[in-house]
Amino acid sequence: MEDIDGDVLAKSLIDSLAASLVAEGRIDPRGMTEAEFQLALTTELREIIADGVEFRLIPDHQDSLLKQARAFAEASDIDFAIMFYATWIEHWLNWMYIWKAEQSDLEHSEAMSLIKQPMHHKTGIIWSLMFGQGLDADLLRGIRDVANWRNAFVHYKWLPDEEEDSLTQKKDRARQRLATAEAIVARLTALRNELALRGAQDFLGGRT
Repeated sequence: MEDIDGDVLAKSLIDSLAASLVAEGRIDPRGMTEAEFQLALTTELREIIADGVEFRLIPDHQDSLLKQARAFAEASDIDFAIMFYATWIEHWLNWMYIWKAEQSDLEHSEAMSLIKQPMHHKTGIIWSLMFGQGLDADLLRGIRDVANWRNAFVHYKWLPDEEEDSLTQKKDRARQRLATAEAIVARLTALRNELALRGAQDFLGGRT
């Protein structure tokens, strides 16, 4: 098993905590330079420690999921790449719902019930009700395409015409699916930056 770099782990934890503090409204990064953001983060962390506040770290695997998806894509293992892209998308949705539930003063149990809903509900009517408007139609279509590609692999529900495709057609389809998945990652990252992180994405070490 590969050893975990302590510095990388510490940076990841700090970035996760910083994202949480921004999402909770304890730090407003709008108009800040990176140095000002780091100062605000340090000040907030010192206050938390001084007050003896207990907090629970909830594992956030989005970075590692995306890294693994891209590693499989680089190795041309498209089905596994799509599986990890689809899992990243689901983690993104769950993060957004937990954040929105906290902002709306919902009980933890209510937040958990939201993230347990089927994908088509979480990206459809429930999203519209929680966030005030639906996801963009092209983005929604792309999310559902990736989910369907993942399900075809995981549940072995291949389409007959795909099995009969030529090698060139399969390669073209693989490139298109990876491009779709990466485009969705970029758009969802930007959407979270806009809705929850108040533009702090650039201060979080490229974290997605």
